[in-house]
Amino acid sequence: MKQGSKLKLNIYMKQGSKLKLNIYMKQGSKLKLNIYMKQGSKLKLNICLKQGCKLKLNIYMKQGSKLKLNIYMKQGSKLKLNICMKQGSKLKLKSA
Repeated sequence: MKQGSKLKLNIYMKQGSKLKLNIYMKQGSKLKLNIYMKQGSKLKLNICLKQGCKLKLNIYMKQGSKLKLNIYMKQGSKLKLNICMKQGSKLKLKSA
């Protein structure tokens, strides 16, 4: 994303889907990301936020879904993270 960009992204994953998503945001960018994962879906998500970026992340996981989430934030960035998990879902979360 270019400097000062705005993006709203909705992702709907079918049962057993796999997705690897890398997002690099430049200074002052805004991103709203909604991810809906059906049963048995796998998602690897890497997000790099530069200074002053805003990220709203909503993830809805059904039974047996797996999520690996890496978030790298620079000074002044804001993150709002909501994760709803059903029984048997797995989450790995790294924040540096």
